[in-house]
Amino acid sequence: MPDTHGYIFADEHDRSAERFRALSELYDASTTGYIERLGLARGCACLEIGAGGGSIARWLAALVSPGRVVATDRDMPAFDVSGLANLELLGHDIAVESLPAATFDFVHARLVLMHLPEPELAVSRMVRALRPGGRVLLEEFDVPPLTSEAAWDGGATTLRTSVAFRAAMERSGVDMQCGRRLPGMMRAHRVVSIGGQGRMSLWTGHSAGAHLMRSNYVGLKERMIDDGLILAADFDADLARLDDPEFVAVSPTMWSVWGRLP
Repeated sequence: MPDTHGYIFADEHDRSAERFRALSELYDASTTGYIERLGLARGCACLEIGAGGGSIARWLAALVSPGRVVATDRDMPAFDVSGLANLELLGHDIAVESLPAATFDFVHARLVLMHLPEPELAVSRMVRALRPGGRVLLEEFDVPPLTSEAAWDGGATTLRTSVAFRAAMERSGVDMQCGRRLPGMMRAHRVVSIGGQGRMSLWTGHSAGAHLMRSNYVGLKERMIDDGLILAADFDADLARLDDPEFVAVSPTMWSVWGRLP
């Protein structure tokens, strides 16, 4: 059973900037591409849930200017908004707090729902915040069960620490296969014209993917070792492999699913 429903990285701040940089490098180009296809017009009101490092919120503010962008996070977001008078930062926890109804033309969240005990409730709040005809884009990881030292065609390998990390996430209530559930959650809340794409890639040593793995693993190192999920020596050996140019890992699938309110 999960041991907590809090955000698993809530008390780990020193690695968050590295995590956000890696996520931005890995996924911002695809996220902005999907948003552009949705055809947002200048003057739109947009909501970015779980804004993290703020890269998508800042991009949205420039895209829809003079339209309004509200960027939220569990704690007050803390990123540079200079030169973006139309970008508002708001401390807000979508897991427990409602949103103003029929206010926004577009809502986006990336890697938020998988951490929530009731993701369906969060989706209902996001959809309720949309104006009629408004659009939503949700993006979540989908990670199949892992086997330690499982070899993939092409030489990619699953680290022991990857298996331990997944176990720690699941014990904390994180839904590691949230991505595949997005269409159903949207459909349950009146979203129509649903479409989506899933993307995987190879993460090599010393790449943005390896930096994301390092940040995640270091953030949960004590938890994984204290819970007996990984030996300290194995953890250190795996961490060193992330800098090896010969190292190759298969990424999670990132599902990006979009739709609109009738």
